[in-house]
Amino acid sequence: MAGDGGNERVTARVRWTIRGLLRWWLIVPLLLVIAYSLAVSLTGDMLETELRAMKARGDPVTLKDAVPTIPPGARNAADLYQQAFDVLPLDCDPSALLKSGAAARSAVAHAAPGLELLHEATEIQDCAFSVDWKADPWSWDQTPRAAMRNAARWLYVEARVLTADGRPDDALRACGAIFRLGTHAQSHPTEIPEMVGIAIYELGLGALRDCLQTGEPSPEACRDLFNELGRVDLEAAHDRAIRGESAWALDAFTRLRHGDPGTVWALGGSAQAGAWLDVAWLQVYRTAGRPFLNLDELAFVEYAQGKRSSTNGWPMCNAIPSGHVDTHATSYMAAIAVARAALALRACQAKQGRYPGSLAELSAVGWKLPKDPFGGADLRYRREKRGFAVWSVGPNMANDQAVEYDSASMSLADGPYDIVFRVKR
Repeated sequence: MAGDGGNERVTARVRWTIRGLLRWWLIVPLLLVIAYSLAVSLTGDMLETELRAMKARGDPVTLKDAVPTIPPGARNAADLYQQAFDVLPLDCDPSALLKSGAAARSAVAHAAPGLELLHEATEIQDCAFSVDWKADPWSWDQTPRAAMRNAARWLYVEARVLTADGRPDDALRACGAIFRLGTHAQSHPTEIPEMVGIAIYELGLGALRDCLQTGEPSPEACRDLFNELGRVDLEAAHDRAIRGESAWALDAFTRLRHGDPGTVWALGGSAQAGAWLDVAWLQVYRTAGRPFLNLDELAFVEYAQGKRSSTNGWPMCNAIPSGHVDTHATSYMAAIAVARAALALRACQAKQGRYPGSLAELSAVGWKLPKDPFGGADLRYRREKRGFAVWSVGPNMANDQAVEYDSASMSLADGPYDIVFRVKR
């Protein structure tokens, strides 16, 4: 009998143990569900707070917010550009054309109808190409950038021909058209059009160097282009680009949340080995991993607002620049600044028969010269045996005495080099 009582006590104890375990098996999942729900809610609220802060600051948080407004009718240069693109010969190769003066003149004469339309289009202040961002947000920055680069090359050849033909004032006007074209190319708010605009500015600077080196432009033509270059705003273009890229990345987050197949495949890398595994992981990430998705988007939003220096490594955000003008854009701002100073110097030489002894002499006769974008000090200048050199200290912030960049022996970031405009005459 005693043995039976002992067995009953053991059995009861086992029952209570099993009941306790079952109770925990029910409680633990319940606690996990509650914790998960709280995590989703808390991270979602944090994200919404930061998105509201972006909206309050005027930053776009959707692609619809970032798409540029299409100016009405004749106020939009895009229609005229399209007409020019339709008649301009394709694949302009300046290096090949300029090997022969006769060939270059013949090519410019053949392209004259398109060039005339280009000049007319660049005189219009606003430009926005229509892009169906709803249909394919992954390529919503596909404005006709190849056509714009081809157009800039034709204007460059035209400017070089005009200089060679002894028409430097007309050449400077062609340079102005190139710079206005570059500004129009940057009207779409993404990084690639920004880079296209900079590439077009580089063509304009090349044509300007040729004109000042070999031609004798009038002080009036120099002043006109000096003022034109003063309207180039790379800082605004860069800001517009990163705001647009930010909106595009946020749209990718939204599409991923909704399980958009194209977005999931694009992020997973459908052309790569193991793509199915990547896509499966993203499906888990966007559903069960919602708190982590919220935190990653929150990290990006804070990054876009300049509140942090990284984006948690989220794949669509790594290539997006932070909210300030980067060194690449600043270098081109410096190149344009020294080009403006060179125009003022050539105008002074044309009017007075000599170059001034210092840039201060230019300021004294009404030339408001830009400051060096690298550091904000005055640009550097010196008379040389033949002509002059005017320069910015460049990315290394050190005065290297007008040493020009040599890709074979110098670091692009550290030099030692300056951003120089040199005229040898």
